[in-house]
Amino acid sequence: MFSAFVSAADKNQAYAIKGVGTLYCSKFVETVDEGNQAFLVYGGWVEGYLTALNQQLDSTYDLAPWQSTEFLLRFVEASCRKSPNVQFQLVVKAMVAELAKQKLTTGGQYVLIKGGKGMLFQEEVVRRAKASLAGKGFYQGDSSIVGWSDAVRDAMKAFQKSKNLEQTGLPDQATLLHLFQTDS
Repeated sequence: MFSAFVSAADKNQAYAIKGVGTLYCSKFVETVDEGNQAFLVYGGWVEGYLTALNQQLDSTYDLAPWQSTEFLLRFVEASCRKSPNVQFQLVVKAMVAELAKQKLTTGGQYVLIKGGKGMLFQEEVVRRAKASLAGKGFYQGDSSIVGWSDAVRDAMKAFQKSKNLEQTGLPDQATLLHLFQTDS
């Protein structure tokens, strides 16, 4: 998984970190607390890091197939608040190890889920969401059929209600986090 990328380092397994990755979590948290636009630089760094890993790791199409950059940065922020003396890149690296457990190994078509502003997901993410709803007893339909029917929307609303989330029937970031959450 991650070792394939790390092996691209020098003979001592070291590699150069660039940009905000070299900064400590305390600086990132300070940027967040100040509402500083530099927050966007951290987001760009994470996006570039993930893109490079998507390109370099075997059997990897997308390490973060449903997570927005803002969602990922909030995850990093929570970790950085607990460990302010850790480098930003190390927290991101640990996050990637978790993301890799649910990565997409191949690309596919996109599915537009209507409602609100509309959401666009890889069809595999939609299949996984429906399968998870079914596995949790909220959906009885065929998980292999791509699409977001009224039955799926109703199942999602019931799941959201069970988790005290806003009941939109849409696969927003908070809902997908709860839906795909593992024990780790």
